[in-house]
Amino acid sequence: MMKVNRRQFMSTIAAGLVFAVAGTSAFAADWKPTRDIEFVVPNSAGGGNDLLARSLAKILTEEKLVPTSIAIVNKPGGAQAVGMGYAATNKHGDPHTLALISTGSQVTPLSVKNAKGVRDLQPIAILTVDDFLLVTSPKSKYKTAAEMVEAAKARPRSVSIGIGGATDEMAVAALELETGAKFNIVRFDSTGDSVNAVLGGHVDATTGNPVELLSQVEGGNLKGAAVFRPTRFSVLPDVPTLTEQGIKAPVYQAWRGVAVPKGIPAEAQAYWQDVFRRVAATKAFQDLISANRSEAKLLTGDELNSYLDKQEELYKRLLAR
Repeated sequence: MMKVNRRQFMSTIAAGLVFAVAGTSAFAADWKPTRDIEFVVPNSAGGGNDLLARSLAKILTEEKLVPTSIAIVNKPGGAQAVGMGYAATNKHGDPHTLALISTGSQVTPLSVKNAKGVRDLQPIAILTVDDFLLVTSPKSKYKTAAEMVEAAKARPRSVSIGIGGATDEMAVAALELETGAKFNIVRFDSTGDSVNAVLGGHVDATTGNPVELLSQVEGGNLKGAAVFRPTRFSVLPDVPTLTEQGIKAPVYQAWRGVAVPKGIPAEAQAYWQDVFRRVAATKAFQDLISANRSEAKLLTGDELNSYLDKQEELYKRLLAR
């Protein structure tokens, strides 16, 4: 039997890794865009998904990661089902189309029959996860999540919480599941619309990500009632966690990523996967994550699919509350 020493073995492994990476890059290099890219956002302009898509488009352009221009196309409605349906059906097989996917586009098909969602596209990468805030108007009689829970348990559905989509609703569902409270959930097309409802006194509270609510809280237009995470935000030191208020709701975060239509060439899939790996490695992306108080979470391939499977199990449990 031929003996292989440790140095030879490690050299062979290293060579194999180099070959694998080079092979992947070469595979991705077999295709590149030849016309402008349409980046579909299944939400109105101004929300968290829209802001992320526009930031990604800027990074792709300024870092010269794609050779063509990128146009953001907002397709709101149906708790993201309209935009997902447009990307899945109208753009099937088109490698010049990207779609912003998120928790909402995974949850909606679980609760709405025939609604299009993540599973109708080809996910390329998950890029970020975000925590949640529960906020009220400074004029509201409710100052904390604990006060809202107490009122909603005493008089079910007496406390109204506006939500801008299925993602926000899952945060409320997690709160209901733990406490047994029943809130009056009022649905809006976007978090921006839900915030306006709070400011106008039409609902008692709303939920959303820091990027969507932080400026309003810091400006005094909204008051933080709770954060859905184990520790307080350093930028909002006066807003208590749910745990500090005696509420042990499961830690709930919203994920965001990018997909392409099904039916595109394998070379195009490899190209976009490689591009978004490069995006995640840029300083501009890291600065974006920091500014938005998000968490970078790059998942591709089997890791991405496994993550989506586990998230779907959680959402089904929350929806069955």
